[in-house]
Amino acid sequence: MELPSDSLVAICGIPAGANLDDPVAAVEAALVDPLDFPALVEATVPGDHVVLAVERGVPHTSAVVAGIVKTLTGGRVSAENIEIVLAPGYALLDDVTEYLPTDLAAKIAITVHDPKDSSQLAYLAAAKNGEPIYMSRAIVDADFAIPVGCVRLRGSLGNLGIPGGVFPTFADVQTQERLVHSSHLQDATQLERQRQEASESAWLLGARFMVQVIPGAGANLLHVLCGDVDSVVERAKALSSSVWDCQVPRRAELLVATLEGDIEQHSWENLGKTLHAASPLVEDGGAIVVCSDLSARPGLALSRMIGADDLESAQRAITAESSEDRLAAAQLISTLRKFRVYALSQIDHATLEDLWIAPVVNAKEVVNLCIRSKSFTVLQNSQYAVPTLSNHSMEAS
Repeated sequence: MELPSDSLVAICGIPAGANLDDPVAAVEAALVDPLDFPALVEATVPGDHVVLAVERGVPHTSAVVAGIVKTLTGGRVSAENIEIVLAPGYALLDDVTEYLPTDLAAKIAITVHDPKDSSQLAYLAAAKNGEPIYMSRAIVDADFAIPVGCVRLRGSLGNLGIPGGVFPTFADVQTQERLVHSSHLQDATQLERQRQEASESAWLLGARFMVQVIPGAGANLLHVLCGDVDSVVERAKALSSSVWDCQVPRRAELLVATLEGDIEQHSWENLGKTLHAASPLVEDGGAIVVCSDLSARPGLALSRMIGADDLESAQRAITAESSEDRLAAAQLISTLRKFRVYALSQIDHATLEDLWIAPVVNAKEVVNLCIRSKSFTVLQNSQYAVPTLSNHSMEAS
């Protein structure tokens, strides 16, 4: 894509570091020498029922899963005693075991957590605020639970920290409704309270071992971290900040953002993250263009926006909705109040227009928007990057 350089403010969202050549081998190596924890084969015993709790958006999910499963089955755990529980909204179930031999993959149970299904839930404990904590029964009952997640910077939309990959991700729907609400987009105090609750609930679960990845550009991985929760969190802060720290000298009239990676990354959730990351970098009344291969139909919250007379009525329509895309819908409305939003995607133009998003036909139209703008910024890997204006900084949670 040829872009005019005289009005280019910045190109950001390019992570520092070399991609892992063999993610499966990297996971296996990390599990041999975890951070402040025994090697995984030493931490499990024969007969242990091991559950991998995999959050959404983990790049190379199948490679990470393969590395863990191969390590477990190469030690004391049989494949029949391994279960994979995927976060709500995970679509490509067969891809999770892509890197495993067919006979081994066939022995492993795979389920998607349903926060509305009471049969899938178990009471864990009461939080400090008195709220009951219900979590995935499979995770609560596991002899050894391994949360698997992707480290994101603290300013990423809806990020409740690394423990948030477990709670409220695998909690009941009432808890998810309480912790993922559009009003929290601007409420820093409430967000911090939620982070503390997520950390407390993960501690109550007793899952002290975890696997986290530091994403690279596209679908690549830069680092695999595993071991004690506290040690992984501290190491993740330093690594992720050094990899993804990005500063922009000033705001621009236009921001062009690109979602990159496999099909799981091209989601409405990540479109919301993109708009949240992009908004502080755009001048008042400016515009944001999101380029992606998004093809999924809007969820229930986004669908409630369709047919609304204005943004205020759209906001009211999504408030009572408890679907997974509510935060993305709230962010879209918040962004539309300040900026024009364009999208180059696989979504039909009529649907985009119903959501007050202007469709873009091809890359040439994106270039034309840049040419017509007095200034523009390019944000790559926008599902991970959270750039800041100069003299600000961002850390991982």
